Amino acid sequence: MNTLEPNLIKEYFYCHNRLIVKDLQKSFNKFIAIGNIYDKSNLNKIKLGNFEIDEIDYNNKLIIERKKRISNFEGSKFQLLYYLYLTKNIYKNFSGLLIGIEDNKKYSIILTQQKEKELLIILDEIKSIMLRGKFNNNLLIESKCRNCGMYDFCNF
Repeated sequence: MNTLEPNLIKEYFYCHNRLIVKDLQKSFNKFIAIGNIYDKSNLNKIKLGNFEIDEIDYNNKLIIERKKRISNFEGSKFQLLYYLYLTKNIYKNFSGLLIGIEDNKKYSIILTQQKEKELLIILDEIKSIMLRGKFNNNLLIESKCRNCGMYDFCNF
């Protein structure tokens, strides 16, 4: 199975333009670089294929995704649903737990048939956006974009 990078799902909910420059962003923005260093320092992650899961609780049948802060709830939720989808044949009857560390919140996430259908549509849309590879300058929103690591790419 050809899997997408799970972070692309979060980016999809934040801004479609970020999908196009995902590979470029790593070297251009200091905040993204710091985040990548922090992410790589988390040695407890479980590597499955070409993606990593923060934690698996076998006793409670949970796949756990930790976020510093859950500022993009839909994106984080569907990223965790993607993990559940990718591992559903390995970890049968597992559900997800999304944890916001700074905001001290926990959300239970379950991959239902309906959520799986929604996820598959989103995955197709992500692939389509990336294949087109064109920026949509109509997406620029001053309040949202001004602190974005991709702002320089979009605001030309």
